[in-house]
Amino acid sequence: MLSSVVERADLSAASRVSASAFAVGEIGDFLGMYFIYILKSLKDYGYYVGSTANLEERLKRHNQGRSAATKSRRPWELVYSKRFKSKNEAIKLEYYIKKQKSSKFIKEFIKK
Repeated sequence: MLSSVVERADLSAASRVSASAFAVGEIGDFLGMYFIYILKSLKDYGYYVGSTANLEERLKRHNQGRSAATKSRRPWELVYSKRFKSKNEAIKLEYYIKKQKSSKFIKEFIKK
């Protein structure tokens, strides 16, 4: 999967860099792909907000119980995601949403 992401990306300036030189999370930063995401628990209908460079893998980890914060509330569905050019931009929005501490806020945010 990682190699297909690299193949589809425009690596003109960095074509000599091997994708295998990057960890999964680092390749997202390298390609300018960092995401904020909101998951909804299908068990208790609560929300979880996070950020990652590999959205597909991160959702898989949540649903496999490989995240302590979300393990007990599985299964999860992705209800919102947004791509950012940098990790810093994504984390700023992630923290902003988390500081609201409100399911009502998250529901309205998702609707936008």
